[in-house]
Amino acid sequence: IHQGHHGTMVAGMISAAWNNETGGTGIAPHIKMMVVAGSSQTEAEAVAAYGYVLPQRLRYNETQGEQGAFVVATNTSWGVNGLDPAEAPVWCEFYDLLGEAGILNCAATANANWNIDEVGDMPTACNSPYLITTTASNRMDECTGAYGPVSVDLAAPGQEVLTTQPGSGYGWSSGTSFASPIVAGTVALLYSAACPDLATLSLSDPAAAALEAKTIILNTVDPIPGMVGQTVSEGRLNTHLT
Repeated sequence: IHQGHHGTMVAGMISAAWNNETGGTGIAPHIKMMVVAGSSQTEAEAVAAYGYVLPQRLRYNETQGEQGAFVVATNTSWGVNGLDPAEAPVWCEFYDLLGEAGILNCAATANANWNIDEVGDMPTACNSPYLITTTASNRMDECTGAYGPVSVDLAAPGQEVLTTQPGSGYGWSSGTSFASPIVAGTVALLYSAACPDLATLSLSDPAAAALEAKTIILNTVDPIPGMVGQTVSEGRLNTHLT
């Protein structure tokens, strides 16, 4: 959920085309994305953006896939640094509504060397089981974004990554904004894989399916000694194992 130049780069991390001998490849090049343009400076704007997505999945659930959209993940590569979640309770609570409908929510934490458990951050310090908070890591598996042993779930590559740029080009970028969409794309990969149990669960109990997908992702990270005490999983995403 974002717009403009930054949104183009984020989208490329998720689903840039593959096998075209051009640029790089997104983590899930075959999925469909629902791009919601908006801002992130107020709670009302954030809830309005998510409020567009939620009815699409609810409609899908109600009609058993005949209508609506099978939204399995959102990505939030934006936020408000240092904001206490207590100051945006509706925003935080909305993740539970999305999760109950079967939607996991991935969010990029701050590009700063601080503990968000102590200083706050929105939305990545929200306390929702349906939120996956991501920090960035570099090629040496070192955290390059904010951390938090309670709030930050895992790290994903986000330092010096190749992604799409406006004008049909590619370029190198860095930041947690590019780590979080890799996790969101991995959620989509889980649902697109030949896994009949998860597919069936997504229809009979969408919330349970979302939590199962989160558990799989967090339980299959590569353990990184330097991330002990920095993230919940103490590791970096490993999409191959999921």
